[in-house]
Amino acid sequence: MSLVNVRLEPKRDNTESIESIIRNNTVYLRRFIARRVKNKCDIDDYMQATLLEVIRSYNSFRGESQVKTWLCGIAYNVIRNDLKRKEKKPTVLLEEMSADIDSLSCASASCLPKVSDPADIVEYDEQISHLHTKLESLPQKMRGVVNSLIIEGNSYQDTAVTFNVPLGTVQSRMANARKILRTELKR
Repeated sequence: MSLVNVRLEPKRDNTESIESIIRNNTVYLRRFIARRVKNKCDIDDYMQATLLEVIRSYNSFRGESQVKTWLCGIAYNVIRNDLKRKEKKPTVLLEEMSADIDSLSCASASCLPKVSDPADIVEYDEQISHLHTKLESLPQKMRGVVNSLIIEGNSYQDTAVTFNVPLGTVQSRMANARKILRTELKR
């Protein structure tokens, strides 16, 4: 027998069915996930995502490790990937808010991003509260222009007339307010 012609295929010592793997390791897997998750409400979500991934990748399991090791590796990757995604989310929402600050032309709720996940709603509410705090910290003249343009929906020309200042002053104050808010929201 020639070494060139021999194919080294990994042997799968454990030929358990996917149903028995899940049934026999659910408690162990749940405990593994629970030790790694801060928010205990997320355990079921991670369990479900892990089990879906286990089912999807069952045929690619080569049997080079124990089943529990394979399951925990999948769970670990599911948790890690989700946490990475969540780390990026605040930046995405802040970028959306920054874009809203750039446009700052609508005062209705129809302009707000559509979020349906309760965690995203809470996060967005916190960011809105943060934005409101930053708006309140703007200098009075700048805040007045922002309120007139954004909250009241007035035009630049109407705002200039209201504050008895040139149109360029209104534009400048608004540009400066956007700049300050953009900088503050990135912190």
